[in-house]
Amino acid sequence: MEDIVFLGLGSNIEPRTLYLSRAIENIGQWGNITAQSFIMETKAEGFAGFPFLNQVIAMHTYLCPFFLLYVLENIEQKWGREKKSLHLDKHHEYHNRTIDIDILLYGKLKVQTSKLTIPHPRMEEREFVMKPLLFLFPLVGFFDPIHG
Repeated sequence: MEDIVFLGLGSNIEPRTLYLSRAIENIGQWGNITAQSFIMETKAEGFAGFPFLNQVIAMHTYLCPFFLLYVLENIEQKWGREKKSLHLDKHHEYHNRTIDIDILLYGKLKVQTSKLTIPHPRMEEREFVMKPLLFLFPLVGFFDPIHG
């Protein structure tokens, strides 16, 4: 069965818009991208880095969440993203990146493993995720399973 998935994308290394668009092209090979939010520029959070361009996309895919994560990590690496840093206690190491792609929501699915958490655990704390995400909900006819 095909599910609707919301992905958050961010880039803070030039050419930022090119990294976003190329990542979206690559993602589109693995499902049907049904909507794209506006692009939002924000300052780097958690470290002294360059400003980010952020965007959220909605897509339908047959991929299971874990294979989708594998695909997204490969797309990040293809466009020069260094290997994601390891979690150290409850703190995360942040750094500049060509492209970052996060699974925000995967239909009504909830996943909690050491490799993947859906819904994304920190998305509600991030205005650069929530504004574009809420913008897309009515466009794709999605109802938030967590908050109504």
